[in-house]
Amino acid sequence: MIDVLVTSFDPKNVVELGPLRVLPTSAGVHLAVESEIGGKSASSAYGVMKNVVEDYLKLLIVQAEHRVMIFTSLPYAGENEHVLNRVEVLRDLYSRASGVTTGMLLFHLAGSQPHSTQVQVSVATGTIRGFVISPDGCVAEELVAEELPIEGSLT
Repeated sequence: MIDVLVTSFDPKNVVELGPLRVLPTSAGVHLAVESEIGGKSASSAYGVMKNVVEDYLKLLIVQAEHRVMIFTSLPYAGENEHVLNRVEVLRDLYSRASGVTTGMLLFHLAGSQPHSTQVQVSVATGTIRGFVISPDGCVAEELVAEELPIEGSLT
């Protein structure tokens, strides 16, 4: 199941009551959004990334005009630039997917484990990074944005 779908039709009114006639003339998806900020078995860098990849693969399968992935990650011990390493894994998966040619927007939210094994995501100035995977999957470019006036945290 995809977290958010913006469709060209109302999914609740696809079939007319009575004759069971299909009503929309087309059934397209304008936008598909997936998010993974921890979850079950996500108490390690590997566990978090495994969950991210499982949701990301859904975006590579769904037929949508635009795709967005919102995710977090944890570094392995001594790992430098872990966010770029995770983005590279997602870019590589994108490049191997057949029929995906519209690119992908990625948002990385900084994650940590301050008090337990559960990942805590921080949403504050400097904790959100954006990346665009090119339509051909050859490049993942980081977006440069002005400081975001967002404070708080999600668990």
